[in-house]
Amino acid sequence: MVQLAAGRYHSLALAADGTVYAWGLNTYGALGNNSTTNSTTPVAVSLPVGVHIVQVAAGAYHGLALADDGTVYAWGDNYYGALGNNSTTQSTTPVAVTMPAGVRFVQLAAENRHGLALAADGRLFTWGYNNSGQLGTGTITDSLVPVAEASGTVAWTGPAAGPVANHSLVLGPGAAVYSAGLNQYGQLGDGTTTNSPLFMRNLAPLPVQLVSFTAQAAGPAAVRLAWATASEVHSAYFAIERSLDGTTWQELGRVAAAGSSASPRQYAYPDQAAPAGVLYYRLRQVDQDGTAAYSPVQTLTLGAGGLALYPNPARGGAATFSGIAPGAAVRVLDALGRVTATATADATGTAHLTGLAPGLYVVQAGASSLHLAVE
Repeated sequence: MVQLAAGRYHSLALAADGTVYAWGLNTYGALGNNSTTNSTTPVAVSLPVGVHIVQVAAGAYHGLALADDGTVYAWGDNYYGALGNNSTTQSTTPVAVTMPAGVRFVQLAAENRHGLALAADGRLFTWGYNNSGQLGTGTITDSLVPVAEASGTVAWTGPAAGPVANHSLVLGPGAAVYSAGLNQYGQLGDGTTTNSPLFMRNLAPLPVQLVSFTAQAAGPAAVRLAWATASEVHSAYFAIERSLDGTTWQELGRVAAAGSSASPRQYAYPDQAAPAGVLYYRLRQVDQDGTAAYSPVQTLTLGAGGLALYPNPARGGAATFSGIAPGAAVRVLDALGRVTATATADATGTAHLTGLAPGLYVVQAGASSLHLAVE
């Protein structure tokens, strides 16, 4: 087994081949084996044929599983919409969670009767029970499908699990801890006992305050990664990681950290062997005691001959196209082939694209083109 998850009265285990096993209470179908009979030994969860799971999470009476294509499956109790499939019908076998358009999930957490999922672009999505504001949507209304938390932050790095919790925890910008939901006993850590329907930063000390992290093309098969910190406490090093699919990560190298510093610090690392295609980058910041936190994920598309389009997916209607000839005319075509925007490359061979509505585009400069998604 490569991963375990504990629910209130049931357990899940993920095998190396991507299959999932479950045992324990099965009144609500939490074992996912098409029955409601309890089991004192592991039974196989009835996953759809061909689905390969890379992470599991267990709520009080339901289970979640992340597939290698970034989609999510759920089973068990669904009274408050914990399965995220736009219904409140219990399911004894895995059903597909309703995915937001254009979103790929990379990490899951299951709480009492709600779920959290981190997207590849750093956004956080939640669904299910919301009586105390634990979804972080600014309301106390349940959601039957995944919805983005209300702040619009794209720097979330890790949701936490708690199978009987009616509050949520997640790592945010600079490795700070944010929390939402029930706060009757001060479990949000914000110095109060007031519930919060929004993710609020709690008072935990920050070992490293990361203020920026960027990934930009730096020539053919090259990407320059740069980041800055405002302060550091007992920081050992930064590990630079790259992924080709947003799920499987490879460590490229390490950069020594400042240790303890109250002054701003600048760091950089060159990826000199970047393959063409969509690339995902993140930092793993490791403290001197071995604890680690992850940065937001940065993405860009690297084309043949040094072409690059970043960020991709883009938010806010803006992206940068680089590696083209200075003065080159750039066209942005929508899915119907219509020109929706134009730009001209500057002296460095870079064109700045703005005012793009959400959708899928082809960005062209002469005979060169790359695909762009705008969210």
